[in-house]
Amino acid sequence: AVAIQNANLYRDAQRRAEEAETLREAAAVVASALDLDKLLDRMLDQLNRVVPSDSASLFLLEDPDLRIMAVRGFEHPEEVLNHTFPAHSSLFMEACSTQHPVILKDATQDPRFAGWGKVLAYVRGWMGVPLISHGEVIGYLTLDGRKPDCYSLSDAALVQAFANQAAVAVDNARLFSRVQQMAITDYLTGIFNRRHIFELGQLEIERSLRYGHDLSVILFDLDNFKTINDTFGHLVGDQVLREVTRRLRENLRTIDLLGRYGGDEFIILLPETNQAMALQTANRVRQILLEPLIETSSG
Repeated sequence: AVAIQNANLYRDAQRRAEEAETLREAAAVVASALDLDKLLDRMLDQLNRVVPSDSASLFLLEDPDLRIMAVRGFEHPEEVLNHTFPAHSSLFMEACSTQHPVILKDATQDPRFAGWGKVLAYVRGWMGVPLISHGEVIGYLTLDGRKPDCYSLSDAALVQAFANQAAVAVDNARLFSRVQQMAITDYLTGIFNRRHIFELGQLEIERSLRYGHDLSVILFDLDNFKTINDTFGHLVGDQVLREVTRRLRENLRTIDLLGRYGGDEFIILLPETNQAMALQTANRVRQILLEPLIETSSG
């Protein structure tokens, strides 16, 4: 009896050591990614190493919704990606309030799963695990099983430990993305800054020369803009620049590249655009900036 007990204890200790090592390796792989899209895909790959499932989904909170950002194990993932669920759904709210996993032995028999079942009709066993970073729930991991009662409390503990580390990695990737965006964006108008629009311009010139495609550039400034700053102050001048940017964005094509050249000067790169078409665009830009008048407030 003692020998059997010792053998069982050894097996348990060995299993826990293997689980801890798998968890450590999975967390290390996830933490090494700074690109958010790559990170989310890696998370589900590594999650399957920690606790296998027939399919899994990763949601991020976009108040007031949860949006599916990555999936694994789906026959047609394009039908599921970007699907949204209300963040006030009972399953998610339960996970938020307890900050612990929720396990359903048989999703088909649980009324809380009704809203989720529209996406996955085959699910029986199910587990939802909150992504928690700095005490705040930022998303949700769900694991699906075709057999009932396929997830245990020990599975839930492993996935929650993984999710806690993965949530920090998500926050880091988001922060990295914001820093990258700030590096290429004009702080006032939100369009490309001078350095980045020059980099894009160089790429477009090379592409145009390589393939023999048209490329046009419009460079313009705002007449008498200094008078606005001198008369009404820089805060009003900033409002004018932001309104100019808004009008430009609304009236340019999605492939056109808009940047702030400096001060009151703007630059527009027009791929696949010949001189005649560029002149038409330039005249349209001039007209939309003339009418109607720009309304500002001195605050």
